[in-house]
Amino acid sequence: MRIKKLYIKIFLLFVSLLLISMILISVIFELFIERPSQERRSKYFNETAFLFRDLIEDKIRMRPDFDIADNPELEKLLVRISKNYNLKIWIKLADGKIISFYKGDIPEISDENLINTDGFSYIIDDGTLFSNRGFFCIKIPFKFSTVNNGYIYAYHNIQHFLNILPFIISLVIIGFSIALLLYPFSKYLTKPLIELKEATNNIAKGNFSQKVNIKSKDEIGELAKSFNIMTGIIESMIKGTRELTANISHEMRSPLARIRIAEEILARKVSMNNYDINKYLKSIENEIEEMDVLLGKVLQLTKLDMRETEKKENIYVVDLLKEIVEKYRTVFENKLIDVIFRNIEGQYTTLGLTEDIKTAFSNVVDNAAKYTDRGGKVNIDINKKNETIELIISNTCKKLNDDELLNIFRPFYRVPSNDSIPGTGLGLVIIKKIVENHNGSIDVKNISDGLELKLTFPIR
Repeated sequence: MRIKKLYIKIFLLFVSLLLISMILISVIFELFIERPSQERRSKYFNETAFLFRDLIEDKIRMRPDFDIADNPELEKLLVRISKNYNLKIWIKLADGKIISFYKGDIPEISDENLINTDGFSYIIDDGTLFSNRGFFCIKIPFKFSTVNNGYIYAYHNIQHFLNILPFIISLVIIGFSIALLLYPFSKYLTKPLIELKEATNNIAKGNFSQKVNIKSKDEIGELAKSFNIMTGIIESMIKGTRELTANISHEMRSPLARIRIAEEILARKVSMNNYDINKYLKSIENEIEEMDVLLGKVLQLTKLDMRETEKKENIYVVDLLKEIVEKYRTVFENKLIDVIFRNIEGQYTTLGLTEDIKTAFSNVVDNAAKYTDRGGKVNIDINKKNETIELIISNTCKKLNDDELLNIFRPFYRVPSNDSIPGTGLGLVIIKKIVENHNGSIDVKNISDGLELKLTFPIR
């Protein structure tokens, strides 16, 4: 699965670098600290073993014919060495007898594990990864009398100053702590980018006054500054274009009104029996009417884009929709269209501008009346979902292909198969603009017997 969040990528990058650093530190510790330390210990133990053997041989040479039990000087030496160097020293004679020079149990040492070197044997156990305690033991052969041979054992517990396992555990704890700090840091690092993304989405929805408040002086801050400059320029251009469109639409109505008056005067002066002239005059009248409707729609859409903040009020969605459907009752009856209401018992309210919502609902019902097949049906369903109100209107009609569904909300777009039905191609555009101005959404899709249009508004 691909990771999409940038802050997670940054976090994982930091954690990966941290793990690599920990592994490298562990390897360096092993190569330059632990191994040299082991080599120094081995050298020290060897030298200690030589010294220990020479001391004991000197004591034995002083009284070579005496048994170990009759050599008090050797016994005193071994006891003193045991106390001063914290060694466990014992003698194991050839007959199996053991003479200990310290208090406590004698450790179990397997002769098979001892390493022979320079006339004595030894073993060094550095302990396991899970313990920093180990031991070393030296076994030195001696001839204590003409009849008694044996071995002197010197055993010592060792505890390392620094062991690899606690060291690794410490690194893991440190790494985990740093990782916990890296996560909010990575989110902080990507927060300006998230703000830029949200601002871009708002601009895509038509909010060109969106500005990004990023005060950092790094590359992201420079990007935010350029973004704000760009949005300011775009907002100025869009505002100028909208004002120009509104002015042109408004100014065109004056000559259009004069043309209509001239057409009416001409119609009164022309003989009613002149069929050809009356036909052309009627055509001019129809074109004037269509142009007037189109200009009205353009002005309406432009005003929606330029509308300043107005006081909103509670709108009872069900009551308003029933009122509008009732106005179109005659149209539905003339086309034998059956209008079916479902789930409209609740009093669902949303906050908005009543006239705008009424315009949107009127356009929705008008489209349903125009494009529903004769003898068909229109289903109107209103329900609450989470914190939104869903208005779903479906009607029996010809299904749209993918390109038509994609372009249906484009200004002045008309489905080719519906060219015979009067319209401007701005009805759905106006509906979409009103819905989005009220923080809602709109969607259209094919269903089994026609089309379904869904409007969603936040519930009050």
